[in-house]
Amino acid sequence: MIHRGEFGTRTIIIKKTAQGLKATGDLNAFMGYKLGDKDGYHGVFAQWDFHDGRLEFINDEFGFFPIYYYQDDEVFAISNAPLELLKISKVKELDVSSMSIFLRMEMYLGDMTPFKGIKVLPPGLTLTYDENGLSMVQDHLAKEGERSDISVEDARKKFAELFQKAIEKYKDAGFKKIGVPLSGGRDSRHILFALNKADIDVHSALTTYAQAPKPDQDAIVASEVTKAVGVNHVLFDQPAISLEQELEKNRIANFIALHHSWIVPIARYLEENEFDVIFDGLCGGTLSAGEFLTKERYDLYKQGKFEEIADEVLGDDGYLEKMIGEENYKIYNRDLAIKTFAAELEKHKNSDNPIAQFSLWNMSRRSGGASSWMILHRKTHVIAPFLDPEVYEFLTSLPPEYFLDYSFHTKAIAEYYPEFAHLPYENKGAPRKKVKFSEAVTQSLKILWFYLKNLGNGSLASSWFAITRTIKGIVFPSYYNQENSLHYIPIYLTYIEKYLK
Repeated sequence: MIHRGEFGTRTIIIKKTAQGLKATGDLNAFMGYKLGDKDGYHGVFAQWDFHDGRLEFINDEFGFFPIYYYQDDEVFAISNAPLELLKISKVKELDVSSMSIFLRMEMYLGDMTPFKGIKVLPPGLTLTYDENGLSMVQDHLAKEGERSDISVEDARKKFAELFQKAIEKYKDAGFKKIGVPLSGGRDSRHILFALNKADIDVHSALTTYAQAPKPDQDAIVASEVTKAVGVNHVLFDQPAISLEQELEKNRIANFIALHHSWIVPIARYLEENEFDVIFDGLCGGTLSAGEFLTKERYDLYKQGKFEEIADEVLGDDGYLEKMIGEENYKIYNRDLAIKTFAAELEKHKNSDNPIAQFSLWNMSRRSGGASSWMILHRKTHVIAPFLDPEVYEFLTSLPPEYFLDYSFHTKAIAEYYPEFAHLPYENKGAPRKKVKFSEAVTQSLKILWFYLKNLGNGSLASSWFAITRTIKGIVFPSYYNQENSLHYIPIYLTYIEKYLK
């Protein structure tokens, strides 16, 4: 049984008055989807109800549907849009620890948001708020499976079988128009093959051409996959970087993630063409392919060397000091970022596969969650089958060593769907895509005008860095072709400062 919630921004604001608590906004809400029992915690959802002066809130066992909260001496509020909470916040400032991470990782960790005083609610949560105050208990958090001694060969087979069963749970869900965002990788392909085997009709697979200079491998490989399966394939072209698309992404994602503007055309298409459901490959790589896991990181984790892992993951700061200026670089410094990152890593130290768990609850949940349930979830439900409880429990029961060579998922797909085993995957070493001269000039001029209108003294982004590199991209389009990604953070910082002001 599938229970589907509502769309749009939902916010409840509870104020203390002499007569007791007064609530305004959405007194009841249910967003996302529940899988199975209506009173259970499977799926990806958040729901709340305010009655008799008391707020009651629960979310799913993974907490992937993003809900944020704000509290001060007079107000408690929750919303799926932190920009709504920013309107009532008494402190309109960036959070220094959060931003020190974001400027290097281009995402947020744990309960962080860019805004001081606004946090994301944790997973598996039962929350109450009444005249006695706030209570938050994680009483239904997803648990890892108990360590299994199954062989790697049998593990691949069982994983494929469990995933097929997970997809078949949606066979009688009554979905009218299904889409599958399809890349050249494993997760979305696995979903498409499983839907095909289950005889669940897919209306269209959806793929974007790459934003240059990335090669168009997703489009090339996905076209071969859809042809083999016999599914309609819709391709979306887009510029290397679009100012309008970046601003739209930052606004609808509430500044929670940086690199999801490429899916904005898919989100528009889904809404305009009334798709009621898409199946998203979120967490597939984290749980089944060893994504983010290396032997070196695993060994360091076992030794408790969290700051060493953080330092390695964050990498070199590159242009960051020039991008934000010397004084800002001192505030949002690397030592703070490493310590903040290490503290989040340490939370998973008792896990059997701590690197995978860190990646799941942070990279997948925070960055992927923003993509799926803030951008794509306009009027289309987003289903995440890799978060099926049986699939999750089994994959987390396996030894981390099974994933170190990154072949587990690839072999599982090939062995379970042999008729498609010949299909290629993306070639990450393919030649880089070049930007058209006219596109480079047009986009650079738009970005330059945006910087000239908005950057100035006191800006977090360095005016000199942003403007000179934009002009260089106009004069030398080859430079734009190689360095256009440098604009993502300055555009983000410039736009978020407008909201804070």
